[in-house]
Amino acid sequence: MELWEQWLSARWSYLVAGQEIDATWQVPHPSTAGFTRTDLAEGHGQLVDWELAVTDGSRIHVHEFADGRLVVHRDAINPSRGPLEAMMHWFSESALGKAVFVTGSVALIGVAVALVGGGGKRKNGAKR
Repeated sequence: MELWEQWLSARWSYLVAGQEIDATWQVPHPSTAGFTRTDLAEGHGQLVDWELAVTDGSRIHVHEFADGRLVVHRDAINPSRGPLEAMMHWFSESALGKAVFVTGSVALIGVAVALVGGGGKRKNGAKR
């Protein structure tokens, strides 16, 4: 774990900024360094996902690929902490969750506009 701690410390600002970093051959395999295997991950072609909880409520997430690459990023919200955190993580940090959030927001705005504007006049002067 010591090598991972040093590696993470040296790159912490990049991870907090949302960058993904290739750690291949720089650190021991996550399974030998306190990481646990997780299924709470969006698919990016990886074979296995590893996570390490951080005391600030985030997690270090490692994608392990078939060619041995280890790609590391930080999730600001650790979905393994519970159902609420999993939902918050999904909506704020996954591509599909963001798409669902945006689509739902646009739909709600459309409904609100239709409800508020429902009593107005049409372009030809007729009432709705």
